[in-house]
Amino acid sequence: MTISADVAINTILEGAKDASEAYQNLSGGYWIDYAPESFLQGGIAMAFDRLKRNGATFNLMLEMSPKRLYEEFGVKPDGRSVKMRENQRFDILILDKSCAPRFPIEIKKAQSIHSCTKDAKRISQWISDAKGKVKCGFIVAYTCQKGKDSEGKQAQKRITEIFEGIKEQTKATRYMPIAPKEIDHNGWMWDVACFIIE
Repeated sequence: MTISADVAINTILEGAKDASEAYQNLSGGYWIDYAPESFLQGGIAMAFDRLKRNGATFNLMLEMSPKRLYEEFGVKPDGRSVKMRENQRFDILILDKSCAPRFPIEIKKAQSIHSCTKDAKRISQWISDAKGKVKCGFIVAYTCQKGKDSEGKQAQKRITEIFEGIKEQTKATRYMPIAPKEIDHNGWMWDVACFIIE
């Protein structure tokens, strides 16, 4: 079976949750906010591996460069609109069974509503220039915020404000968070969300 955007979103969130739990276990309790983006990248890739082993038909590449995208698939954005250098690669690229690109995925540690804007612009340009080959892309944003109350209401409000701001800044059609509801004794909370760029 080929994978839909909804299946991709669910797989991304599954991988992000697994990576978050694994990092907390490995680090002795530290949350995913302390981890580099590459740790989340690997966790998401492994979730797609499980999906493929269960019969889904697709391929996945890490750190795909724009030059290789152009040479292998004939997909190239208008360079006047987007400056994507060779060292600016998609963190994850989902391809169909014929190896045509389907879903670019970017992972970003988000401390403000502007953290993902450039990534969203690049994804949007690839979608518009891919002549229907790329239907949508995803931005995976993770953050950790602090509140003054012990119930975590302020921290949760700040996380929601950041995610809503990212949605507005990136022009994402929607987003889905993990919403773990964990809070530490100092009022910190973490979350990861997947934003859909079309």
